Amino acid sequence: MPRSVEELKTTESRFARQGFPGAVSDLDGVQIPWNACPAVYAAANTGKEGYPTLGFLVFNGPNGEVQHIHGAELGVHIASSDVL
Repeated sequence: MPRSVEELKTTESRFARQGFPGAVSDLDGVQIPWNACPAVYAAANTGKEGYPTLGFLVFNGPNGEVQHIHGAELGVHIASSDVL
């Protein structure tokens, strides 16, 4: 993440040139298979993928550099009725 006002202005101006004024970071989430998930937790951490996962959020700068990785968060079971 930007560490000074000058870095903040530089990062924001790069995003603005790409059509995202005011942005200082891009965020995406990913679910990674949790192969060593204890059986007692498997059902609670199995979602649409069909197997237990750990979730990570990755924050990127305007040049694709990784600014921060948040995780691992346990996967979440989402029933089809919860989606509707």
